[in-house]
Amino acid sequence: MNPCKKIALGSIKTAAADLHGNRSKLLNVCAQAVAQGKKLVLFPELALTGTDCQDLLFNQSFKQKVNQELCDLVNALPDGLTVGVGTALTDVIGSLYDAYIFARRGEIIAIYCAHGFTRTPLEYRERYFTVGKKLNPVFSLLGKGIKACANGFEVDGITTAVLFDVNFDKKFKHADLVVLPSARIYETYGLQAAAEALVTLSGRTKALLAAPNLCGNESGGAILDGVCMLARKGELLVRSSACFFADSKLITLEDGVSADDDYYDEMLRAVALGVDDFMYNSHGHGFALSLSGGADSALCASCVAIAQICALSELGAEAYCARLARLGFAFPRCEGDIITYVRDVVMPQLLVTVYQGSDNSSDVTRTAARMLAKGVGASHHEWSISQVVKDYVALFDGICPDKPLSWEHDDVPLQNIQARSRLPGIWLTANREGRLLIETSNLSESAVGYCTMDGDTAGGLAPIAGIGKSVVRRINKHLETDGFKVNAELTFKLPEMSYITAQAPTAELRPGGTQTDEGDLMPYVVLDAIRKLFAQDYLGPKDILARLQQEDEFKPYTAKLPDYVQRFFVLHSRSQWKRVRYPVGFHIEKDDESPCGYWRFPIFSYDLKILTEDLQ
Repeated sequence: MNPCKKIALGSIKTAAADLHGNRSKLLNVCAQAVAQGKKLVLFPELALTGTDCQDLLFNQSFKQKVNQELCDLVNALPDGLTVGVGTALTDVIGSLYDAYIFARRGEIIAIYCAHGFTRTPLEYRERYFTVGKKLNPVFSLLGKGIKACANGFEVDGITTAVLFDVNFDKKFKHADLVVLPSARIYETYGLQAAAEALVTLSGRTKALLAAPNLCGNESGGAILDGVCMLARKGELLVRSSACFFADSKLITLEDGVSADDDYYDEMLRAVALGVDDFMYNSHGHGFALSLSGGADSALCASCVAIAQICALSELGAEAYCARLARLGFAFPRCEGDIITYVRDVVMPQLLVTVYQGSDNSSDVTRTAARMLAKGVGASHHEWSISQVVKDYVALFDGICPDKPLSWEHDDVPLQNIQARSRLPGIWLTANREGRLLIETSNLSESAVGYCTMDGDTAGGLAPIAGIGKSVVRRINKHLETDGFKVNAELTFKLPEMSYITAQAPTAELRPGGTQTDEGDLMPYVVLDAIRKLFAQDYLGPKDILARLQQEDEFKPYTAKLPDYVQRFFVLHSRSQWKRVRYPVGFHIEKDDESPCGYWRFPIFSYDLKILTEDLQ
């Protein structure tokens, strides 16, 4: 039987542990499916609970609520519709399973429990869920005892299988429909890899493969990409667009295969979605940002604007304004050009930026900050921290009159006091109106600890923490020259970014006007290459150096490459204590430095001498 015509895929923006809210979104999608004449709608893994409830899944009361919420969902389903949905589920002896349930109104047809999970650095489920092929749990639901079934059961006359990972069960070869419900986190190149893997798998079976996925930033750092796919006999039939801004989406065979986003646009859309969801889920009244005139803060400001442009374009004027009204904003309805409306009407209220100059700041960065703020429409201000810095220095010299601070002996303390003197003012700006403070660290700086704790690391959200600095600079150039493609008819171009891209990155903390980030560290293209080989490919210093020496891109740095590799490992090992204190950042590139996400690393590792001794 060809089930394509009657099937729809459902994606929702889950919020972790928001059982009522998630159930409401699921039912809204079900209503849309019925209106379109669909008989079967398939939702992703953990769609009822959210994917990132973490240690709440140990809480007995929460687990009981989840089981009850599933029963309430089943009883509220529309007549004539069969639903597949994932949730955490507790059996009669108290064991917790990552389960996928097929149900009709008032009736559970089948329950399938995950047998195991693919191991990745981001994988966490085996901490919470019972797994194992030989387990046959029984669940007490809707007044009945329901036993979990083996793979291969009938749903509305369609032989169906559920695969959380194809390595754990091969019975899908005999099915008409295979559901692959695993929730997938956004990652560069991940969407293409997932589509290729699904197509390859579909060539090995007669079945229709259905891969629904959740969307959005449900709990802070991981952004679910929202791409749902159907494939059959080696052909991709459906692939929805990534990172939608609505609360839910219904995808059918008629939607077909969406075009790939530009590489940089894909990243920008993911970060913009993460920023927007973070604002709504935290009930923040917009954002505050210390706009330095450099590449990182410029990209952060741009992503706030891109989020609003995407949301307005997708939701429409009425729904967009109603959504912002829930955060206390009152905007007139957009009647004209979307980009102009966002820049002139929305952004002055949504984002406040401050250029905090010091004695070492230049007119170049001051002008760049002002022009970038104008380009995105932020409400921009300028003030000087020079007197604050002088007051701190005077206070310290007052208690150490025999050893006053000097650039000759106190380079790092005098740099850091400038960065830290910017902290109180921007926090005051954020707190005044309940704004979220954006922190601007990137993945390269995180890897080597090139930051000042309680200074430039201050904030609640680090939007570009998952993007390396070399990529940040290329994205900014992309915004300046090509622009971000919102949709087929609309492109957001930011020519004011030219004031940013014309500069070499600099912290502007040391006198003389010659300080650059790459002078302090190493060229960012080298740093990012070392970081990827270490954190993605898990190579040691000796192998990393050999790999770099083989690449033409790094030939200009041949003489310095051993020093660069040595420096990276020393700086990386010494700065884990900083990474533990960083604000929440998004997973964008394949690796990130989040100690609660991708990268577990000891605070003390003795400069990784056990590895770097190979360089001697």
